Amino acid sequence: MPESFVIALTGGIAMGKSTAAQFLLKALPASSVLFDADAAVQQLLTNPDIVAKISQEFGDSVLS
Repeated sequence: MPESFVIALTGGIAMGKSTAAQFLLKALPASSVLFDADAAVQQLLTNPDIVAKISQEFGDSVLS
């Protein structure tokens, strides 16, 4: 079985994380998987129940 590893890209807003991720995805083997946390969060925030729980736990200011 081939060795597997995880690469995490972190940084501030508009620092090029998505661009770097696409570059890496092209450079890595075809079996590589990209998990886009920004896209996952955006999908979660379409659920009113999740938004309500976040607001209840952390306050409305974290959602703006």
